[in-house]
Amino acid sequence: MRIRKMQLKIVLVGERRVGKTSLLERYLKNHFVEKPIPVGIAFNKIDRADSMAIGPEETAWLRREFPTAPTFMTSARTGQGVEDAFSTIISRTVDAVLAKGRQSRTGRLFRQRILLFISGREYGASKNELFTEFKAVLPAQIMEELDNLVRLDALSLNESGPKTFVKAADLPGTARYQATERGRRIAESPKGEELAIEEIV
Repeated sequence: MRIRKMQLKIVLVGERRVGKTSLLERYLKNHFVEKPIPVGIAFNKIDRADSMAIGPEETAWLRREFPTAPTFMTSARTGQGVEDAFSTIISRTVDAVLAKGRQSRTGRLFRQRILLFISGREYGASKNELFTEFKAVLPAQIMEELDNLVRLDALSLNESGPKTFVKAADLPGTARYQATERGRRIAESPKGEELAIEEIV
Protein backbone atom coordinates (compact mmCIF):
# COMPACT_ATOMS: atom_id res chain seq x y z
CA MET A 1 0.00 0.00 0.00
CA ARG A 2 1.42 3.35 -0.99
CA ILE A 3 1.58 5.82 1.87
CA ARG A 4 0.61 9.31 0.83
CA LYS A 5 2.66 12.08 2.36
CA MET A 6 1.34 15.32 3.72
CA GLN A 7 3.25 18.47 4.51
CA LEU A 8 2.22 20.07 7.77
CA LYS A 9 3.62 23.56 8.07
CA ILE A 10 3.80 25.05 11.54
CA VAL A 11 4.73 28.68 11.96
CA LEU A 12 5.24 29.94 15.51
CA VAL A 13 5.74 33.67 15.87
CA GLY A 14 6.79 35.27 19.14
CA GLU A 15 9.53 37.01 21.04
CA ARG A 16 12.54 35.00 22.15
CA ARG A 17 12.02 32.76 25.16
CA VAL A 18 8.23 33.04 25.28
CA GLY A 19 7.84 29.27 24.96
CA LYS A 20 7.60 28.56 21.21
CA THR A 21 9.75 25.44 21.45
CA SER A 22 7.97 23.99 24.48
CA LEU A 23 4.60 24.64 22.83
CA LEU A 24 5.72 22.74 19.75
CA GLU A 25 7.12 19.89 21.82
CA ARG A 26 3.88 19.55 23.78
CA TYR A 27 1.86 19.55 20.56
CA LEU A 28 4.00 16.86 18.96
CA LYS A 29 4.12 14.78 22.13
CA ASN A 30 0.34 14.88 22.50
CA HIS A 31 -0.60 14.18 18.90
CA PHE A 32 2.28 12.46 17.15
CA VAL A 33 4.72 9.61 17.68
CA GLU A 34 8.23 10.20 16.43
CA LYS A 35 9.39 7.79 13.74
CA PRO A 36 12.90 6.37 14.30
CA ILE A 37 15.39 7.30 11.58
CA PRO A 38 17.47 4.29 10.45
CA VAL A 39 21.17 4.78 11.17
CA GLY A 40 22.92 6.00 8.03
CA ILE A 41 19.86 7.40 6.28
CA ALA A 42 20.29 10.86 7.74
CA PHE A 43 24.06 10.93 7.43
CA ASN A 44 24.03 13.49 4.63
CA LYS A 45 20.74 15.23 5.19
CA ILE A 46 19.19 16.77 8.25
CA ASP A 47 16.04 14.71 8.61
CA ARG A 48 15.60 15.70 12.23
CA ALA A 49 16.37 19.40 12.00
CA ASP A 50 13.70 21.81 13.22
CA SER A 51 14.60 25.06 11.45
CA MET A 52 13.70 27.27 14.38
CA ALA A 53 15.03 30.78 14.58
CA ILE A 54 17.77 30.69 17.19
CA GLY A 55 20.20 33.33 18.30
CA PRO A 56 24.02 33.29 18.40
CA GLU A 57 24.04 32.74 22.16
CA GLU A 58 22.17 29.48 21.63
CA THR A 59 24.91 28.15 19.35
CA ALA A 60 27.77 29.18 21.62
CA TRP A 61 28.53 25.54 22.38
CA LEU A 62 29.25 24.97 18.68
CA ARG A 63 31.78 27.76 18.50
CA ARG A 64 33.30 26.70 21.81
CA GLU A 65 33.65 23.01 20.98
CA PHE A 66 34.38 23.31 17.27
CA PRO A 67 36.45 26.49 16.83
CA THR A 68 37.88 25.30 13.51
CA ALA A 69 34.56 24.13 12.06
CA PRO A 70 33.18 25.90 8.96
CA THR A 71 31.21 29.03 9.80
CA PHE A 72 27.89 27.56 8.59
CA MET A 73 28.01 25.18 11.54
CA THR A 74 27.85 28.05 14.00
CA SER A 75 25.29 30.22 12.22
CA ALA A 76 22.00 30.95 13.92
CA ARG A 77 20.08 29.40 11.04
CA THR A 78 21.79 26.03 10.98
CA GLY A 79 23.01 25.65 14.55
CA GLN A 80 19.94 23.75 15.69
CA GLY A 81 20.08 21.54 12.61
CA VAL A 82 23.72 20.64 13.14
CA GLU A 83 23.14 19.81 16.79
CA ASP A 84 20.02 17.80 15.99
CA ALA A 85 21.58 15.83 13.16
CA PHE A 86 24.71 15.14 15.18
CA SER A 87 22.67 13.90 18.13
CA THR A 88 20.46 11.72 15.97
CA ILE A 89 23.21 10.02 14.02
CA ILE A 90 26.40 9.98 16.04
CA SER A 91 25.25 10.08 19.65
CA ARG A 92 23.12 7.02 18.98
CA THR A 93 26.30 4.97 18.66
CA VAL A 94 28.79 6.82 20.85
CA ASP A 95 26.56 7.97 23.71
CA ALA A 96 28.72 6.55 26.47
CA VAL A 97 31.92 7.97 25.01
CA LEU A 98 30.49 11.43 24.48
CA ALA A 99 28.87 11.53 27.91
CA LYS A 100 32.26 11.03 29.52
CA GLY A 101 34.29 12.83 26.91
CA ARG A 102 32.30 15.99 26.28
CA GLN A 103 34.33 17.92 28.84
CA SER A 104 37.59 16.20 27.92
CA ARG A 105 39.98 17.16 25.17
CA THR A 106 39.57 13.75 23.54
CA GLY A 107 35.80 14.04 23.54
CA ARG A 108 35.86 17.52 22.03
CA LEU A 109 38.38 16.48 19.40
CA PHE A 110 36.31 13.46 18.47
CA ARG A 111 33.12 15.50 18.03
CA GLN A 112 34.97 18.10 16.01
CA ARG A 113 36.58 15.56 13.70
CA ILE A 114 33.27 13.77 13.14
CA LEU A 115 31.52 17.03 12.26
CA LEU A 116 34.29 18.03 9.89
CA PHE A 117 34.16 14.55 8.39
CA ILE A 118 30.43 14.62 7.66
CA SER A 119 30.70 18.20 6.42
CA GLY A 120 32.76 16.94 3.50
CA ARG A 121 35.97 18.50 4.78
CA GLU A 122 37.61 15.18 5.56
CA TYR A 123 37.35 12.27 3.14
CA GLY A 124 39.67 9.67 1.70
CA ALA A 125 42.86 9.14 3.67
CA SER A 126 41.56 11.27 6.53
CA LYS A 127 38.90 8.64 7.19
CA ASN A 128 41.53 6.06 8.08
CA GLU A 129 43.45 8.64 10.06
CA LEU A 130 40.31 9.49 12.02
CA PHE A 131 39.59 5.88 12.93
CA THR A 132 43.21 5.11 13.79
CA GLU A 133 43.46 8.17 16.00
CA PHE A 134 40.45 7.27 18.12
CA LYS A 135 40.63 3.48 18.06
CA ALA A 136 42.38 3.53 21.42
CA VAL A 137 39.51 5.35 23.16
CA LEU A 138 36.51 3.84 21.37
CA PRO A 139 35.12 0.34 21.98
CA ALA A 140 35.32 -2.03 19.01
CA GLN A 141 31.55 -2.09 18.43
CA ILE A 142 31.45 1.71 18.18
CA MET A 143 34.29 1.71 15.67
CA GLU A 144 32.42 -0.89 13.64
CA GLU A 145 29.24 1.19 13.67
CA LEU A 146 31.09 4.31 12.60
CA ASP A 147 32.72 2.33 9.82
CA ASN A 148 29.27 1.21 8.69
CA LEU A 149 28.09 4.82 8.65
CA VAL A 150 31.01 5.82 6.47
CA ARG A 151 30.41 2.86 4.15
CA LEU A 152 26.73 3.80 3.75
CA ASP A 153 27.76 7.39 3.21
CA ALA A 154 30.24 6.38 0.51
CA LEU A 155 27.51 4.44 -1.29
CA SER A 156 25.28 7.49 -1.14
CA LEU A 157 28.05 9.68 -2.54
CA ASN A 158 28.68 7.23 -5.37
CA GLU A 159 25.01 7.19 -6.31
CA SER A 160 24.21 10.86 -6.08
CA GLY A 161 27.43 12.81 -6.11
CA PRO A 162 28.97 14.81 -3.24
CA LYS A 163 26.34 15.87 -0.75
CA THR A 164 28.03 17.89 1.92
CA PHE A 165 26.72 19.04 5.24
CA VAL A 166 26.74 22.57 3.83
CA LYS A 167 24.21 21.60 1.18
CA ALA A 168 22.15 19.67 3.69
CA ALA A 169 22.03 22.63 6.02
CA ASP A 170 20.58 24.76 3.22
CA LEU A 171 17.60 22.45 2.82
CA PRO A 172 14.32 23.12 4.66
CA GLY A 173 14.42 21.53 8.10
CA THR A 174 12.11 18.55 8.44
CA ALA A 175 11.11 16.34 11.31
CA ARG A 176 9.14 13.22 10.47
CA TYR A 177 6.41 11.97 12.76
CA GLN A 178 3.87 9.17 12.57
CA ALA A 179 0.47 10.48 13.60
CA THR A 180 -1.40 8.92 16.50
CA GLU A 181 -5.14 8.33 16.10
CA ARG A 182 -5.91 11.73 17.56
CA GLY A 183 -3.16 13.35 15.57
CA ARG A 184 -4.52 11.86 12.36
CA ARG A 185 -7.96 13.24 13.09
CA ILE A 186 -6.51 16.68 13.80
CA ALA A 187 -4.51 16.68 10.59
CA GLU A 188 -7.39 15.10 8.64
CA SER A 189 -4.98 12.65 7.12
CA PRO A 190 -5.50 8.96 6.21
CA LYS A 191 -4.26 6.13 8.41
CA GLY A 192 -0.51 5.62 8.40
CA GLU A 193 0.23 8.96 6.81
CA GLU A 194 3.62 10.47 7.49
CA LEU A 195 3.64 14.10 8.54
CA ALA A 196 6.61 16.35 7.89
CA ILE A 197 6.99 19.46 9.99
CA GLU A 198 8.18 21.60 7.14
CA GLU A 199 9.08 24.88 8.75
CA ILE A 200 9.25 26.43 12.18
CA VAL A 201 10.20 30.09 12.52
